[in-house]
Amino acid sequence: MTREISDGSSFILNFKQPVQRWHENFSKSIMQPSRPPLIYWVRTFFSVLGCSVLFLAGRAQGPQQLVSVPVGNGITVNGWLYLPADYQSSTKQYPVVLFYHGAGEAGTNPYLMFNNGIPQLISQGMRPDNILNPVDGQRYSFIVLSLQHWSWSPDPEWLPLQVSWLKQRYRIDTSRIYLTGLSAGGQEAFKSIVTSASLSKLVAAAAPMSPPAMGNYDMSLVRIYRIKTWFFSGNSDPLTPTVQHYYAQCDSASPGSSRMYVYSGGHCCWNTCYNISWREPLSGLSLWQWFLAFRKEAPLFLKFTDFKVTDLGNKIIRIDFSCENPNGNENFFIRIKVNGIIRKVEVSYLDRIGTNQYSKTINLN
Repeated sequence: MTREISDGSSFILNFKQPVQRWHENFSKSIMQPSRPPLIYWVRTFFSVLGCSVLFLAGRAQGPQQLVSVPVGNGITVNGWLYLPADYQSSTKQYPVVLFYHGAGEAGTNPYLMFNNGIPQLISQGMRPDNILNPVDGQRYSFIVLSLQHWSWSPDPEWLPLQVSWLKQRYRIDTSRIYLTGLSAGGQEAFKSIVTSASLSKLVAAAAPMSPPAMGNYDMSLVRIYRIKTWFFSGNSDPLTPTVQHYYAQCDSASPGSSRMYVYSGGHCCWNTCYNISWREPLSGLSLWQWFLAFRKEAPLFLKFTDFKVTDLGNKIIRIDFSCENPNGNENFFIRIKVNGIIRKVEVSYLDRIGTNQYSKTINLN
């Protein structure tokens, strides 16, 4: 498993001093809290009396279940699972949100995850149930899985394992897998859709919040797998220029696929946007409603006729063919074999020369 800790470290060191002190203090609080909350002393007291099980059973976590999920290489990590209120009484499938925590919630104590983000909101009473889908007018409830990484945020390579674990145990709608995360988690959520086709093909939409800079990525995956993105960041967050750059790249790769919301604040305030009661002023939608507007569509099989290949010289060919494309102007891909090598070629509406007729020039050099 790979993680670009160096990128995360560099953005921390490049923060202005007040933000750096905040992050350092926050990191220290994970290792050795300077002021343990009252509940810590209560837990210690009850543990001494041999009643720790009774205490933990009553700890505020909402309806979330503490689960252990295998993530490869013999490693199992903690996580919090939320099931909708009507899960046991229904037979339907549910959309899934996979939440990626920030560096401040990393570790081996799963209760750290109640410090921020969706797990904290659910522990405080929020229920992502009965959310109105603006597209079909139906109401949906979400399954939420929030895994904990020991040092940064859930690794993108965990994504297929998370989906597989959920499929084996719960009724999930695999066409509605959504990713979101804050800070370090925003980085890992975004990385999950722009680094590997094996990951991108699983995701319908992603909402990275304040993601720091990362290394190599392939923005064409957003277009190929038609992933919608919504970026969030504060107007005084030093990372906002980076986030705006990601937004612009996504929208350039797949026009109209991405949006950006800049709120008043710094590297903080994500819970406001995660709350089901929040609405974006422009669209009037909550993040949860926006998720529901998108789903992964089944592969579209196209029938080709009148296929012709013309050799233009210098290892350049032109392919002409007819094809019924029911989705209109949407791009699609074809695979051709040239000298035993299979090539994947993207065809767009710009290659259309007539009704259901296409012509594409390909450089084989």
